[in-house]
Amino acid sequence: LIVRKLQRVEFAVCATPGYWARRGIPSHPDELADHDALTYSLGSSAEWRFEIGGQLHGVPLRSRMEASDAAPLVGVALQGLGVVYLPRIMVQAHLASGALQAVLDGYSPGDVWLYAAYAQRRHNSAALKALLAFLEARWQKEA
Repeated sequence: LIVRKLQRVEFAVCATPGYWARRGIPSHPDELADHDALTYSLGSSAEWRFEIGGQLHGVPLRSRMEASDAAPLVGVALQGLGVVYLPRIMVQAHLASGALQAVLDGYSPGDVWLYAAYAQRRHNSAALKALLAFLEARWQKEA
């Protein structure tokens, strides 16, 4: 198996401006324990991980809604019902439009990466080579 590191995944803590106006904007990740979290989970406990001073720091949460797919969580967040913590690329359009507002940007963990993994072959297909070139070029432009 060949694994290629493509890009660091940056996370965003976000909610609607109305939610932040009602509940207050946290200045530290620990303050999220007092908010309505919309959590993405595959059976693990409700906890978000942040990086503080170079160390991972877990914040236990009160989950208002838990899902195994992030898409419904974004929809619920857009209704002003809670806070999501997802890869920035998943919420970028909503952040750009102002529908969601990100906070705590300096706390995203630095050790989460997007990888491409594929079977090792003597001659990879042209389609695989084109896909890898496209992915690498796309993320180099965004960096």
